[in-house]
Amino acid sequence: ADADTQDSDTKETEDTRQPSPVIPARIGEVVVENLEFDFIDRSISPHFSTRLNLSELRVTGLTSEDFKAADLTAKGTLNEHAPIKINGKLNPLQENLYLDVTYRMDNMELSPLSPYTGKYIGRTIEKGKLVIDVDYKIEDKVVKAENHLLLDQFNLGQQVESPDALNLPVGLAVALLKDRNGQINVDLPISGRTDDPSFGIGKPLLNALKNLIVKAATSPFALVGSIVGGGEELRYIEFSAGSAQIDEQGAKKLDSIQKLLYERPELNLDIAGYADKESDRIALSDQKLTRKIKALTLKEKSSKDIAKIDEIVLPPEEYEKLLRKLYAEEILSDPEKKQTAKPLKAPDLTIEEMESMLRGGITITDAELRLLAVERAGQVKDYLLAGERVAADRIFLTEPKNLTPEKTKDFKASRVELNLR
Repeated sequence: ADADTQDSDTKETEDTRQPSPVIPARIGEVVVENLEFDFIDRSISPHFSTRLNLSELRVTGLTSEDFKAADLTAKGTLNEHAPIKINGKLNPLQENLYLDVTYRMDNMELSPLSPYTGKYIGRTIEKGKLVIDVDYKIEDKVVKAENHLLLDQFNLGQQVESPDALNLPVGLAVALLKDRNGQINVDLPISGRTDDPSFGIGKPLLNALKNLIVKAATSPFALVGSIVGGGEELRYIEFSAGSAQIDEQGAKKLDSIQKLLYERPELNLDIAGYADKESDRIALSDQKLTRKIKALTLKEKSSKDIAKIDEIVLPPEEYEKLLRKLYAEEILSDPEKKQTAKPLKAPDLTIEEMESMLRGGITITDAELRLLAVERAGQVKDYLLAGERVAADRIFLTEPKNLTPEKTKDFKASRVELNLR
């Protein structure tokens, strides 16, 4: 328990076994054996208790003479089954404390911490074990600590109603961080000064953990970017105007997403497709016009022929010939349009003018744009499921609230957005 966050009158530390006397093993050496503490925190319901046994604590080289630091070693167990080892140097005699130690604890059961997790995050711990590696240094009042945590087979349990619970996406953070072996590796560096009244051991560590969980909600791809390379840009898969084909850059991003989903088996993915009302509408109009021109080459407009229309390649001279034919049929044959249109024999009539006049008669509806957006999302899903590294039941196509996405500085609206959960 963190003394910075608990009331002192609700914690008890009981010495249940008489320790051996301090034994001066040799000059400059202090040894304490079989030191045992029981800790009970009654400020929380249900109460929390734990037991610490230090089988040996040894300080070597301690002297009142001027010296850098004495050697410190200690070993023991927490709750009888979680071994603890401490090694390093310290000098408690100088004006400014000097400390440079490493601390390791293995095999700590996490489910007994459920009273705390229930109160502060609204969930119990179903199971899990913890390994802690800490490098802690204090010199000239400056505190630097590297905390490495390994949570093995960590699972959250049932919901707990608690007015103190923080609204944090703990479940998402666990899914983002837990690898295929059921392990979570986290590095939480902290720093501060011993002469800062607001500094404590527990609060910076808790704040670092809180920031990690908040990052899971605000920047999930950045949180796990080290796994696949990249950051939040991975969530945006861009497309050429009017197209649902995944380009080379999009394929690289999706390869990374596929790897991420494989390495993080508890993650699910939502896919939302979008369209740009301006650029996609222009591109779809061009496609319709091109298909109209190509359709003139088909002898029989059967469904089979029309299905292959995009495969037709027209030489430039053939394209212009058919364009002029379509221009005559749709523009010059219309009395109203003919009034503002140039005749076919006009020497200054250009291909661009004919295309523009024909395109003006083509309408692209929002429904057609939505179909393009849906097709883009489907293409992304198909790509991710190829190779069978990711199960289909982990990927969901979602219907966005709007046809176009929120504007972003670096990404165009013709895109698909990915959301981890």
